[in-house]
Amino acid sequence: YGRALLQEGENEAAEHTLQQATSRYPIEPAAFLLYASAAERQNHLDAARNALILYGSVVPEDRDFVARASRIAALSLRLNDPDTAVEWLDQAASASPNDTKLIALLAEAQLKAGDTEAASASIERGLAKEPANAALRSVKLRADALKAKR
Repeated sequence: YGRALLQEGENEAAEHTLQQATSRYPIEPAAFLLYASAAERQNHLDAARNALILYGSVVPEDRDFVARASRIAALSLRLNDPDTAVEWLDQAASASPNDTKLIALLAEAQLKAGDTEAASASIERGLAKEPANAALRSVKLRADALKAKR
């Protein structure tokens, strides 16, 4: 029912219904993902992030872990929580080590968290894989500028 409400654009009702679905047994794991979408549409970012995190505790072998971890990180950045974003992007980058987009996002989050040394290490790791990557080069310029100010 929550999925139908979400598809019909009834975001508030969908969020309420799906929140209930995630707290009653038996729990359907997909309800967490749907609840996260409904909560995000309502700009309840913390609830959306928590639902995505809880999904991982219900589904230990998540085939879409990298996408979910990236989404948790994006929500964390929107919540001005770069430390949590770094944690989830680090896990995503470890699960997909050749994904330079993830490495660039990780470096960006590390900069926002104030860890220029970790950001520089991530940037170098990414540039070693893809030297012409524009996102990594852009983050490198910002990291270098921050280092120069010190």
